[in-house]
Amino acid sequence: MIQMKDIHIGTIIKQKIQEKSMTIGEFANNIHLSRTGIYALLKKKSIDTELLINISRVLDYDFIHEVYLPKNDLTGINWKDIEQSKMMEDLMKLLEKIRRVRKNDAFVRKNDTNNDNL
Repeated sequence: MIQMKDIHIGTIIKQKIQEKSMTIGEFANNIHLSRTGIYALLKKKSIDTELLINISRVLDYDFIHEVYLPKNDLTGINWKDIEQSKMMEDLMKLLEKIRRVRKNDAFVRKNDTNNDNL
């Protein structure tokens, strides 16, 4: 079974922002949050998975593996857990694609409605 590590994700994100020599403003723009929202985010122990995936993309760092570890991490490698972790990553990627398609569909429907009113 996969379990979460006992970490403070905001602290790790802040460290990765600094390692990338990125300003808070640049980071905020890249993940579409306000600077105030970023400062609040950096104080959090945990965050939404979808947001974490977006942050992983922007900072080019795999936060999913930073947060999760196999239950028997200290007793040896359990390949079944690693495979499940990979499946979770694939699921997260699929969910992100679905979100983008839905967002695009909403945009197309809105434009179709606007064109009907012409």
